[in-house]
Amino acid sequence: MNGLTKNYIKPGSGIFIIFLVLIISGCAYFNVFYNAKKSYNKGVQILEESDSREIPQEAETEFNNAIEKASKVLSLYQGSRFTDDAIMLIGKSFYHIGDYFQAKRKFEELLSNFPDSKYVPEAYLYHAKILIVENDFDLAETELNTIIASDMKKEIKSDAFFSLADLNFHRKDYKEALEHYQSIVAEIKDKRLQSEAQLKIAESYFMMEEYTEAAEAYLKVKNFDPSLINRYLSESGYGSCLENLGEYDRAIEKFVELLTNKYYKGNYVELFLEIARCWELKGNIDQAIYVLNQLNGFDPDGVITLQSIAEDIAVRNPEKLSAPGTKINNRSPEALYYIGELHLKRYSDIYKATEYYSIALKAQPSNEIKTQCNNRIANIDEIQRLSQVFNEKPPAPPVLRVPESSDAQKDNAAIQQALRKLVSEGVIFEDSVKYLAALKSYNIILLDYQERVPNSIYRIAEIYLTEFDNPDTAFHYLDKIITMFPGNLIAAKALFLQIDIAQSYNIGDVEQLKSRLLKDYGNTEYALYFMDDSDKKKLEAKIQLSRKDSVRVLFEEAENAYFQGDYKSSIAVFQSLIDRFPDSEFVPKALYTIAYIYEYHLNNPDEAVKVLTRLTKEFENSEYSKKVTNKLIQANLFLNEQQRMEMLKDLAQKALEEQKLAREKAKQDSIRLENIKDPVRLENIIKTLPNPNSNFLISIESESFVAIPSRIVEDVALDYPDSLRMQGITGYIDLKLFISIEGYAVDEVLFQNTTGNRTLEQAVYISAEESMYSPARDPQNRPIAAWHLRRYVFPEK
Repeated sequence: MNGLTKNYIKPGSGIFIIFLVLIISGCAYFNVFYNAKKSYNKGVQILEESDSREIPQEAETEFNNAIEKASKVLSLYQGSRFTDDAIMLIGKSFYHIGDYFQAKRKFEELLSNFPDSKYVPEAYLYHAKILIVENDFDLAETELNTIIASDMKKEIKSDAFFSLADLNFHRKDYKEALEHYQSIVAEIKDKRLQSEAQLKIAESYFMMEEYTEAAEAYLKVKNFDPSLINRYLSESGYGSCLENLGEYDRAIEKFVELLTNKYYKGNYVELFLEIARCWELKGNIDQAIYVLNQLNGFDPDGVITLQSIAEDIAVRNPEKLSAPGTKINNRSPEALYYIGELHLKRYSDIYKATEYYSIALKAQPSNEIKTQCNNRIANIDEIQRLSQVFNEKPPAPPVLRVPESSDAQKDNAAIQQALRKLVSEGVIFEDSVKYLAALKSYNIILLDYQERVPNSIYRIAEIYLTEFDNPDTAFHYLDKIITMFPGNLIAAKALFLQIDIAQSYNIGDVEQLKSRLLKDYGNTEYALYFMDDSDKKKLEAKIQLSRKDSVRVLFEEAENAYFQGDYKSSIAVFQSLIDRFPDSEFVPKALYTIAYIYEYHLNNPDEAVKVLTRLTKEFENSEYSKKVTNKLIQANLFLNEQQRMEMLKDLAQKALEEQKLAREKAKQDSIRLENIKDPVRLENIIKTLPNPNSNFLISIESESFVAIPSRIVEDVALDYPDSLRMQGITGYIDLKLFISIEGYAVDEVLFQNTTGNRTLEQAVYISAEESMYSPARDPQNRPIAAWHLRRYVFPEK
């Protein structure tokens, strides 16, 4: 007997059972991994046989099956000899379906936990490929060069060299990539890599807009036995080269040839769109729309075949052209979006364009098409809204009719007659008081009109240029601004943009436009770009000075309107300042004042909150942040309690800093002014003293300037221990508070404390600081900062 017979394991023994379990267990995890690998290989095969750029659904299903089955090996059979195999298989499956995050995690898991695995070189290669996708080019280059310089298998090093070329392609360094791809074709005798590299050579030329070289390179791909998808990409790429070379008829012929090839049926949508694009470039928009409507009506599973409609879309058939809006059954969102684009850009028909964008949204579009349609509809809606402003008529000025008994009748007759001819709708007044009131209202409306209308037209031009890529229509709208509002600064801005369009799109005479800008708007900042250095320096100095003066003049104009109670006019002028000088130091102050007017004078707290929100976002470090934050907290604009607490802490810190500055300033002013008795001198000081806590006027200690004293609006109760209350303390504490025009106590001075209790004194300080006050008023009823005497009496009433 041999050794095996001598040591025969009896079927009923425990050892036999253990041995049997081990055999069955080993078979089990081997079978699970075998099935996972089988699904993976099937997915790869489907990819290789596919004619689509996108991963086929069948392939994605197989890769997901592979991930699921390989994951079972890891969870049910930990420590098996197939662990690293399963990890690598999962990583590659994730890679093929485009889930690079999960793939990268698996490759890193294998490299960390299985440094001796046979899959380490391949894991490094895939890891580097993912780094390229993530645009981490430097690290990817390091890893690929390490692989190339190592003693790894030749196949791995060849793939790494190819990935290095891909890295340069992704970097848009097409010349460097081209050299790498050409080396692969010449030196690496691997048909798969050679066909991939030759295709990339063509794409590199294409990206460099060298279309003749690209076309020749695309034709050479067939020499390397390419996969089905690479064969399609090379042939369609050749057609795109013909299209870019202006050979539209040959391009159409090529795309129709591909369209009728049964092996490329999965790309029919892309080919229809390319054919329509060629017709568009030929200038035949109706035929382009006809092609797209054929795509809309085509059913790949229906009776009508691609061969049967190929001639119709390749040759113009006027009698067969379908009218826009033809009823369609199978809707292609890509074609519908494209038709909308043609109506928008070629016919300038925003209404028809909107109709097609809306239909496309109902045709289950991709996220990209959906986003584009929604953006187009939103932009068109904005144009329609702005067009209503654009079509507004300018306001008609009122006319004052001089009474016949007046000696000035004859002198004014000609003027009145001419004015009535110019302004047929202007209301005629005989009462001079009513006329002046109407004239004041007219000036406000005119100012608003002169700001809104040209800005609305300019925005329409911007949308057509930047969003719709329609420079012709944009140029047309800019012309309207220059014609209708030649004296407005925005006319210079419009002319400047016209010059840019003329240079970029060859529309209009660039030199003529420049001459017009220098002649009509030579004193504006837009002329600086077309001046010599000496003239430019002079103008820059002049603009800087005039800009400073303009801001100050506008602010004073807005203040004057406010003091006169003309709040709408004040807001209009403040808004003009903000729009014209967005970087000015006056802007935060102007925004705060607008909000103040909305809240306290126009009873519009919602609009006030909008303005204050803008102020906090754009001018976070402004001195008005404390006041603004208080109001926004009261308006409950914050999402949760944590945000509220963070804002309150920030507010408290800023308040402490502001109070410190304000107290120092108030004390300095008090010292400077306490001995001055002459009102005229005090008035002059008012005009010169800076004050960070007042919007309009610097207040002084002199009581002669206070017509209406400040008063308590919101009293914060004392917070002091019950033990003090029980002591029955009597007396009073007098504080002198400096109240800003916003209603804050920014400084406190103790007059006297008859209670003698210091704890109570501190409680009084806190109460006074946290309370709110209405500001004092000067003889012209303007808010001013001033001293306020407050007495706290004990026991409390």
